[in-house]
Amino acid sequence: MKHHSAFFVVFLCLFSASAMSAVVPPITKISVTPTLALVEGDNSVEQYNVYTLQLKATDSDNNLHSITVDWKDGSQAETQIATNDIALTFTHPYDKVGKFELMATAKDSGTPALTSAVLSKTIDVAAPPASSYSKVCNSGALEGEEDCPINPVLGNKETDWACTQDNKTGLMWEVKTTDGGLRDMAKTYTNYTADYNPNKLYGAETNADGFVVNVNSQGLCGASDWRMPTEDELLGIVKLGSSYPTINTTYFPNTKSDWFWSSSPYADYSSNAWFVYFSNGFSYYYSKDVNDYVRVVRG
Repeated sequence: MKHHSAFFVVFLCLFSASAMSAVVPPITKISVTPTLALVEGDNSVEQYNVYTLQLKATDSDNNLHSITVDWKDGSQAETQIATNDIALTFTHPYDKVGKFELMATAKDSGTPALTSAVLSKTIDVAAPPASSYSKVCNSGALEGEEDCPINPVLGNKETDWACTQDNKTGLMWEVKTTDGGLRDMAKTYTNYTADYNPNKLYGAETNADGFVVNVNSQGLCGASDWRMPTEDELLGIVKLGSSYPTINTTYFPNTKSDWFWSSSPYADYSSNAWFVYFSNGFSYYYSKDVNDYVRVVRG
């Protein structure tokens, strides 16, 4: 009887162990959704200035993939590859005035990929003060940003001043020099166009369009989309009531009190175009074969 009891106990133990082994489910790893946090970002920015945002994502699974920011101003969303707990910097130039609620998310590389809760932030984009200007370095950076110092000096180095941005319109203008080079203030040009070129000077270095081509080939202020300004654009930088020339000479030095060609044709005659007279701030039209001054613009 004792032998049978011992056998029964052994059998029961083996049966119990086998049964427990059969019903315990395998351990399944549960993927964790990443989290996203704001590190730094102002609540407002001035129109045409660059807004800076810093974000940091964390994923306990260590399979973080990226962070995406949708600026919500009609521009394309920006995505950067992310590293766990490392802040990423996003920059964006808002060119519209208003309130924009940007949205950001972090995403992992799991299958399926998991996305964090949306982080949102409202940015108030304010219009710049009327008639305010900013100096722009040869590198293309605005004064006080990147490699462009505050109040840079006029010159040819990358960190020197070469252009002026009108913060009211967003237009960027060439600044004239006195160095005898391509943009010297003393140089004048005819204004022959494709539809009026009797002397075969359209494209010549002595013609306005030839000057535009040469400025673009030099990549003035980091750009190659310079062009002739319209009559209205030139009138936009006139400063009436000032002494000669009628312009803000702090931001537009080396300006002649004279006629500056525009790209605006005179409707009645293809041989004429409009210019702005920076001695009184008014516009007139005249024959395209006359040598006048040129200041190029972009934007």
